[in-house]
Amino acid sequence: MWMKNDPLNQIGSLQALRYLSSGSVKTIVFFHGYGADAYDLAPLREELGLAQSANWYFPQGPKEVPIGPGFWGRAWFPIDMVAHERALQTGEQISYADRRPPGVNEARDQALSFLKALKVEPENLILGGFSQGSMLAVELALSMPKAPKALVILSGTLADRESLRVKAPGLKGIRFFQSHGEQDQILPFSQATALHSELLAAGWDDVWCPFSGGHEIPSSVLKELKSFLRSVI
Repeated sequence: MWMKNDPLNQIGSLQALRYLSSGSVKTIVFFHGYGADAYDLAPLREELGLAQSANWYFPQGPKEVPIGPGFWGRAWFPIDMVAHERALQTGEQISYADRRPPGVNEARDQALSFLKALKVEPENLILGGFSQGSMLAVELALSMPKAPKALVILSGTLADRESLRVKAPGLKGIRFFQSHGEQDQILPFSQATALHSELLAAGWDDVWCPFSGGHEIPSSVLKELKSFLRSVI
């Protein structure tokens, strides 16, 4: 059972919630979005009906960020909140396609250290995340010496297209699940479809799950994600 007061464990360079399943060799690591924390995605174990089907880890972003007066969340790397708020007000689109988000290299290195400490063979590892967490998961898959078993991209976006085009073909055949809301005002749907097209062009094997909605994980996505994870576990 998931509880908000479950303790965070220090694993390698990061803290994380850890839920182990006896007898399972598959490991799922999910990275939360900007302003959330390690507890945000932890209920997915139960909601997907896969609590005992794999070992689950939910790392805690190393950076503390303000999310409102007197409230703080966690993040993997900084983002320009002023630019995002301006985009929401003006209808502009935020795009990382032609730039590398500042701080992503540091976040990647910390997460790679975390994965190394898990001592899980890549063929038994499934990486995923939501929003900024999914951006990190993609970056990790592209940076690992050997590709993970599968990748889950929930409301992610295309970032650093140039680097992606160099590295992604090396993971040809990797299975990935991608979902995105068609009315997403945080990370535009057009940038998600651009990422999807780049990964397909690199030879990745997809399950594409667009939906009518915003920056979220609706029940329709959970249903498809459950089927996908069962197929790779």
